[in-house]
Amino acid sequence: MRVLTARGGCSKVARLSLKPRIPVRSYRVFRAVADSETALVVAVPSSQVQASMDTPIQVDLGRIAQDLQIRRVQVESVVQLLDEGNTVPFITRYRKERTGNLNEVAIREIQLRVGRLRELAERKETILKTVEAQGKLTEELAGAIRGADNPKRLEDLYLPFKPKKRTKASDAREKGLEPLAVRIWNRDETLTDLNAAALEFVNAEKGVETPAAVLEGVGHILAEAISELAAVRDAVRRVVWKTGKVVTTKADIPDGEGLEYRDYFSYSEPVAHIPPHRVLAINRGDKEGPLKVKLEVSRPELEQAAFGQLPLEGHPHADFFRASAADALDRLLLPSMEREVRRDLTELAERHAVDVFARNLRSLLLQPPILNQVVLALDPGFRTGCKVAVLDGHGNLLDQGVIHPHPPQNRRSEAKVYLKDLVAKHQIGIVAIGNGTACRETEELVAEIIQEGTTFSQDPEAAAAAELAAAAHAQAHPSPVAAPAETPAEEPTDAEEPTAEAPPPRDDAPTAEETVAEEPTAEEATTSSLGESANGGGLSGEPAGALPPIVGGAPEDGETPPPEPLHTPEAPAGDETGDLDSTSAAMLPAQEAPAEDKHQDQDAPTPTPTPPATPPAVSGATPPAGTVSHVQGEPHVKEHRHKEKHRQENRPPRPKPSPQPPRPHPADELLAKLAYVIVNEAGASVYSAS
Repeated sequence: MRVLTARGGCSKVARLSLKPRIPVRSYRVFRAVADSETALVVAVPSSQVQASMDTPIQVDLGRIAQDLQIRRVQVESVVQLLDEGNTVPFITRYRKERTGNLNEVAIREIQLRVGRLRELAERKETILKTVEAQGKLTEELAGAIRGADNPKRLEDLYLPFKPKKRTKASDAREKGLEPLAVRIWNRDETLTDLNAAALEFVNAEKGVETPAAVLEGVGHILAEAISELAAVRDAVRRVVWKTGKVVTTKADIPDGEGLEYRDYFSYSEPVAHIPPHRVLAINRGDKEGPLKVKLEVSRPELEQAAFGQLPLEGHPHADFFRASAADALDRLLLPSMEREVRRDLTELAERHAVDVFARNLRSLLLQPPILNQVVLALDPGFRTGCKVAVLDGHGNLLDQGVIHPHPPQNRRSEAKVYLKDLVAKHQIGIVAIGNGTACRETEELVAEIIQEGTTFSQDPEAAAAAELAAAAHAQAHPSPVAAPAETPAEEPTDAEEPTAEAPPPRDDAPTAEETVAEEPTAEEATTSSLGESANGGGLSGEPAGALPPIVGGAPEDGETPPPEPLHTPEAPAGDETGDLDSTSAAMLPAQEAPAEDKHQDQDAPTPTPTPPATPPAVSGATPPAGTVSHVQGEPHVKEHRHKEKHRQENRPPRPKPSPQPPRPHPADELLAKLAYVIVNEAGASVYSAS
């Protein structure tokens, strides 16, 4: 056994069969040399041969998009996802945004068509290399091979050069009779007497003892050449599909057997009109033995189509050539066409059977799940949301939509209201939940809806309390649309929004919680720091109107621009951000105390006295260039963003807004009677008590 070696850092030893693209861990097969027993595979890193081996064959995707009546970009996205190794179910469910919501049927059709086109292109290249290796490739033949639009045409062109088994024509060639056949084929004018010419090829040692045997062998060579002509095969194929008939008769079986096929004991039907189910029945009867199947074609039309593609007119040996063509029809062409036609009929019949089964299964699955019940169906999901559909008692679609109660959107309250409205609108009695991603979270959502409906419908006091709680929540958490209406004179802080508390007095020292709960972005922090300094709300106690607006802004209508700054700007910024340029002894308390004494009011103001003492030293240490840059605006903003970036590392996450409390709904009585069902992948149902 030979040892498998690899370059590029791969030292793994293994024994591999000679198959294309065999992975060797992170490597791919690059070159293989094999003997009769073992294989020596030399591998290089896959990154070096990615382009040469993994690049898919380029095909015309525009034709596929046109045939399927979809956009080309959708076909390209599907092909790219398939080339990356994704399966059709995965693409259908999790890559809808890239495929344009194509269903699995369209994706499989694209996969099938692209596979066929790539196989055809690969087959063309193989045939071109094979014919070129034989030294028989011409420009005309190469153009015809590259222009073939279907596998049948391609194989017809390749048939004369295809390696064959031992035939009568190959035996005649071994006996040296091919030169005479070539003279007849090329209409040699010097060839006037065939019998006299045949005498020259008589050779008893080779088994050719008479001129008749010579002419018989020459006829076999001509018949094979005629049967391999692409034009002749195409003409015969058209006639077979147009006039051919499938004829079945009873086979030699004992009486009383095969009675299930008695309808086909004497049966014939045109090839172009035979239904798929009869094709499958005839195939079963032929396979089991009670039936004999053959293909009958109109002989005059068949000969006319075949002989019309041959140079018989004015041929000096037209009768001999015609006899060879007739032999080609009976012995070679018709059997080949019969196999081809039956294979095509079988493929069409099997595809039709699958389609019929799919339609029947669809009708079965779309039957009303529960008699006289309106069902709300939920397909759970996180990122793409939960798909909602309402079906009536007959299985017809009444309504549909999408809700996003789960992360990352977390629109839970809105989803509850939407589902409650659907229950009230369509008088829904049962909810069906798919057993997939986010199934349990969706089940909890439905259970909460049922629980709320039960509570509010049976306890009026709880309903009244819920109304009051919802009204109080609405007052405490105004709509986000009203937020931009605040004037710059007010001091907005993110710490106030989730708690809905009034801002503290401006002359009080900031607490530890205020120091921690700052704006989440650097731009908001910059705007807030400048606004506070301008309104006199900074920690350093500077006078109002000390800082101008950031360069590029404009005052609101009715406002006057603030006066020019009269002091060094780094002091407010240093006070608000903790002043990272100060000494470590002054900086650490401002950053660590809020985390340790977050919930202790008596210790919250402890770190705040240090920042007011630092601005003079810091402002004095700041070079004059900093002051000029702040007046210009942009360098100061960059410096402040840099400080804010370091300051956010020790900041706790911003608290999420409190969820909206539930409130009574007109459909509470229906919600209290609601039940839900979890449907698994096998189609069975797990009924859950609500």
